[in-house]
Order: sequence, then structure tokens, then C-alpha cells
Amino acid sequence: QQSIEVKTVLSILATLFLLIPYCYIPGAFIVFIVKERISKSKHLQLVSGVNMTSYWAATYLWDLTLFFILTVAVMVVFLMYGAESAQVFVGDAETFFASMALTFGYGMSILPFAYLFARNFNNPSSAQIAVIGVIFITGFVAINAYFIMSTIDSTQDIADSLQPLFRMWPAYNVGEGFIQLATSFWEREILGSKKRPFDWDVTGRSLVLLYGLAPVYFLILLLLEYSEDGGSGGVVGRSLRYARGSYERMMLSWYGVR
Repeated sequence: QQSIEVKTVLSILATLFLLIPYCYIPGAFIVFIVKERISKSKHLQLVSGVNMTSYWAATYLWDLTLFFILTVAVMVVFLMYGAESAQVFVGDAETFFASMALTFGYGMSILPFAYLFARNFNNPSSAQIAVIGVIFITGFVAINAYFIMSTIDSTQDIADSLQPLFRMWPAYNVGEGFIQLATSFWEREILGSKKRPFDWDVTGRSLVLLYGLAPVYFLILLLLEYSEDGGSGGVVGRSLRYARGSYERMMLSWYGVR
């Protein structure tokens, strides 16, 4: 029992510190995105006839391919520690695939999430640092903040009210999934619980959020891109650009400019 408790505690600590290197992953992907934009390579492709949706879909699929290779490498590292040291993450086939699904789901949602932030920067290094900082706050800091506040009676209600907001962030979801995976391992081994790795209260909720938020972030990215590009998107693009400029037209009209 003591051995299992030690494994569980170490696994939770490993999960928390795992979120730190996970912050650096999307920072590596957005450097090329920013470089392509500031060098006008993206503009050249668009004026040459490349569809905006095709541009971002190709970028996203290529980055996902690289992230899948990275996911395999992460799982190999887990396996190198063996079933004894990494039993919580790769102890059996179901746990192994749950850990793998969490890692790849993190990539699916964090990439468009990082693309959104990268749009505001014209320097690749600044974009990389800013994205890493945002993901560090929304992952490592948010996870620790929630679990600390949830253990204090005076702040437990605040933690519960903030959790729906935290779950909109991919880094928080992957951290929560790994922590629940470690907790369910302890409950199965010590308390005889029937919880399985893919149950809703273990990794199920986190997986649904990770894979479900990916198209949402990607759609927001496309809407913002179409609202700024001067000649793309057809009727949808023109409508978005018209709506985006409505405030400026209203202010000009207010000051008597026609």
C-alpha cells in the first residue's frame, strides 16, 4: 500500500512538471508561422490563388503530423521507465492508450490555440516567448491554483466557479486528465474501485474537451483571418470584414465624416 501511494504521489508530481516542457512544444511550431507572415510568403501564396482555408488546413495537418511523431517519442520515454516507475501512465494497454490520447489531443487543441496568439506578433522570438508564457499560465499555474484553492474551505467555491473557465484551456485539460489518471490508479489499487482510464471522471471529460475544442479554435482562427484579409472568403469574408469595420464607420459618421 505504501509503495502504491508513493507511486501515485510521484506520478502526480510528474504530471505537474510534465506541463512545463509541454509549454515549449507549441512555441516551436508558431515560429515558422510568424516568419512566413512577416516575410510576405503567406501573402504571396494568397495572392497567387491559395485559399485561406486550404492554407491553414495544410499548416495544421503538417504540424499535427509532426506532433504525432512527438507523441510517439513521449510514449517511448514513458515505456523506457518501465511498468514499475511509469506504471500509472503505461501500466497496461488501456492506460497506455489513455496517456497517448491525452498527449495527442493536447496537440490537436493547443496548435490552433497557439496560432490565435501568434497572429498578434511580428517577431518570431517574441511570439514564441509569449505563447510559452500564456500556456504556462493556463496549464501549470491554473492546475496548481485550482488544486490549492479546492483544498482550502474559504476558496473552494471560487475554485469551483473558475474551473469551467480553466477547462476552456488545452493545457489545463491535459494536466487534469493526467492527474485523474494517477488518482484512479490509486483508487483501483487501494480502494478496489472499478474506475477505468477512459471513464468520464478519469480521462473521458478531458479527452472530449481536448478533441472538441480543436475545431472550435480552428474555426475562430479562420473567422479572424477572413475578417482581415482583403479579398478572401467570398460572401462570408465580405460579411465578416463589413461587420469588423462597422464600429469604425459608426465613429466616422458620429464625427460627421462621409
